[in-house]
Amino acid sequence: MAQYFEKYRGAEQVSLVNALAEMGENSTYSQRERIAAANGIANYTGTALQNLQMLSLLKSGDLIKPNGETQTSTSTDNNTPPRRRWVMGGLTLAGIALVGKMFGGRANAKSKAADKRRKKRKNNRKRK
Repeated sequence: MAQYFEKYRGAEQVSLVNALAEMGENSTYSQRERIAAANGIANYTGTALQNLQMLSLLKSGDLIKPNGETQTSTSTDNNTPPRRRWVMGGLTLAGIALVGKMFGGRANAKSKAADKRRKKRKNNRKRK
């Protein structure tokens, strides 16, 4: 039966390494590799996307501990079925939403501002 990390309830803006450290867990690269493998993240290299995916799972209480570690949850129901996550291309839907919010939203705002500046420069050249 899979064992899960306790749900992270700390700061909203935090890295995976800092969240694990705040919880008193080992946050070394080799440990994160083992955690990634236990959660179906293949070829872990420590990218922001991979870490955000694991952080999202940690915040929802769905991050599986690597084999050989004890569960910190106080649940006593041994008949509970394994937790299911909707996964698309290796990312959970929560991970996709988080990445889109963090990168997509800001990138779109920047590109809109850049388009405005280009249009303004173009109009200024026409006037001269």
